[in-house]
Order: sequence, then C-alpha cells, then structure tokens
Amino acid sequence: MLLTPGVLLRLGPNSQVRMVSPNLTDTRVEVLRGTAMVEATDLHKENNIRVLDHGVTTILVKNGLYDFDADNPEFVSTTAKSSSKATTRR
Repeated sequence: MLLTPGVLLRLGPNSQVRMVSPNLTDTRVEVLRGTAMVEATDLHKENNIRVLDHGVTTILVKNGLYDFDADNPEFVSTTAKSSSKATTRR
C-alpha cells in the first residue's frame, strides 16, 4: 500500500491495518493484527507518517525499513530513525 510517494506499507500473511488518516501531510495507520513493514525511500520533513502498534505511536523521521508485529509488541528498525511514544487508549 502506498502511504505517500516513496513510502510503502507491506503486510504479512493474515495481517490487518486500519488507515486512521490518509492525508499526505498527516498519514497514520494502526497495525491491528499480524506483521507490517514500512519501506521509506523518499521521506520528507513535510511528511508526518505515524504507525500505531499496541498503544505506541512511531513517527518515521528518516528513510529506511521499519518492522512492526502486532502479535509481539516490539518495534524493529533497520537503517532507520524514528521517534516513539506510548499513548493511552480509552
């Protein structure tokens, strides 16, 4: 799934995501089930791409690969830089 030009979201088998905000300057997705990988090759400072996984919001700030696993709440980044913060659900 193309999130923004140069930023792809790839899903693993039996995975599910929810598009929270589809705007080019405020793109947010939530990983609900399974695994997801974001491949950012052309990230700009104007982009505000966020991935929510188990109450933690990860903001993509640098090109690279970002791995998410909804079944195992951990974030793995290879050659990438991000900022994460915990959020509370109501």
